[in-house]
Amino acid sequence: MNHGEIAHQLETVYLYKTPAAVVHTGLRVEAAGVEFLRLQPDAAATLTFLPQVRGRFPFACTIEGHRGPGWLTSSR
Repeated sequence: MNHGEIAHQLETVYLYKTPAAVVHTGLRVEAAGVEFLRLQPDAAATLTFLPQVRGRFPFACTIEGHRGPGWLTSSR
C-alpha cells in the first residue's frame, strides 16, 4: 500500500528473471520476470514470487530521492 502523496516504485534486480505474479484491484498478471512495480498514491498491490535460492535480496524505491535500501528475505 502506498500511503504517500506521490508514486513509489519497487525494483530489485533479482526479480528480472524470477517468475512472479502481481495482483492489483482484481487484475492478476503472471510474468517470467518483473522489472519494477509502481504504485500511485493510495494504491495497493501484491507481488508474489518463489525464490529459487536462500538469501537476502536488496530492493529500493527508484523514485528520485527515495533509494533507501530494503531487503527481501528468503529462507528457502
